[in-house]
Amino acid sequence: MTKTHGDRGACARWGMCMTGCPEGAKGAFDVAMSPAALAAGASPITEARVREVTVDKSGLANGATWIDAEGRERHTGGLPTRPS
Repeated sequence: MTKTHGDRGACARWGMCMTGCPEGAKGAFDVAMSPAALAAGASPITEARVREVTVDKSGLANGATWIDAEGRERHTGGLPTRPS
């Protein structure tokens, strides 16, 4: 990141991107997205892989079809999308 955003600092050019950024500037999912998603009520699903991200008529993501650890296909819908 080139600018501080929330609790993540801007890149200070430590050169440690592959081992972990002391400034918190690296945009890895566990740092950039996961905390906010969990705070908003997201529930992680482990041992699964996404087959398809489903979209609404406007092309906005509204869920995911995924395969669980036993090979069963599942679908989880997201938050309702805004009206077009």
